[in-house]
Amino acid sequence: DPSVTDIACAALNGLKMGEKTLTVRRATAG
Repeated sequence: DPSVTDIACAALNGLKMGEKTLTVRRATAG
């Protein structure tokens, strides 16, 4: 089902964005 792939991609993209945000916060706070 293509919609499942789209959701999985969106979730992965969200995780990547979240990781970048955490890295930026750590760098700023560090």
